[in-house]
Amino acid sequence: MSEILDLEPAPARVLTAMITPFHDDGRLNHKAAQQLAEYLVGHGSDGLVLAGTTGESPTLRPRDHLDLFDVVREAVGSEVLLLGGTGSNNTEEAVELTREASSDARGSVDGFLVVSPYYNKPSQFGILDYYTQVAGATDKPITLYNIPGRTGKLVELDTIKRLAEAGMIAGVKDATGNTDMAEVLHQQFGADLAIYSGDDSLNLAFARVGAVGGISVASGWAGVLMGRMFDAHSSGDSERAELIQEALMPSAEFESVHTDASGQLRDTPNPIPANVITQHILPTVAIGECRPPMIASPEDMAYLKERAVQILADLQIAEASFA
Repeated sequence: MSEILDLEPAPARVLTAMITPFHDDGRLNHKAAQQLAEYLVGHGSDGLVLAGTTGESPTLRPRDHLDLFDVVREAVGSEVLLLGGTGSNNTEEAVELTREASSDARGSVDGFLVVSPYYNKPSQFGILDYYTQVAGATDKPITLYNIPGRTGKLVELDTIKRLAEAGMIAGVKDATGNTDMAEVLHQQFGADLAIYSGDDSLNLAFARVGAVGGISVASGWAGVLMGRMFDAHSSGDSERAELIQEALMPSAEFESVHTDASGQLRDTPNPIPANVITQHILPTVAIGECRPPMIASPEDMAYLKERAVQILADLQIAEASFA
């Protein structure tokens, strides 16, 4: 097992991709970030991913990343696993941010979740060079984030293998929409490469092909139940694991663009739903709204607020059922 994902007495399985709280004027809200992090760690999260897609990394300035890493570490202490998002569509920017976050003056995160370059659609050679340069900027482990639906470019299996064989990456967050690559990678590298599901609807399917757990959005409000699902799978109780995964499916659907029960498309990309449901869970914490352009129509926002109440009510029943 990669050391970055080792926790005692068991490896980290539920890593929550934390939303980033903002003040009304758009500035990072340090106090709210700390309060949210403390809540998540107390409600099923084995660790946190900061400044990832769910944390609105494309709208964060480098200073926001670094400040977020520092204030969350201050809140949760030294024992909680923190991965910092430092990926970019600019190799130089990713390298500089990773180097700064690894410096003695910082040192707040245990490792990095590095998304492949987005928008500019580089060659596989360009992607290989990108990760090689980022890895050269830090002694801390890197988890490669493969999400072609957002980046516009798949990190191909051969590229991941080359990076893993060279020791450039310690893990993979797979949000490719299927388990095919994860299964092959696990067969070749075993515990030497920590594979994480990047799709909450496929968390159990990934666990079945050797994934350690999930880097999850829905664990922001369903972390306890998700942990019980992984427990059931690990203990060989496949029926219980399937039933819990089924109970988690509405949350997996809710967290992004989806079609509601009436058949209407809800244009609510992640992290807008996560922000809405977090505000409901923690009404006394000043979570704030997402930074533009991550906004939704008033109609869709009203729907999300109503749906969030039902999601949480159903989860409470499910948690009691699978206690």
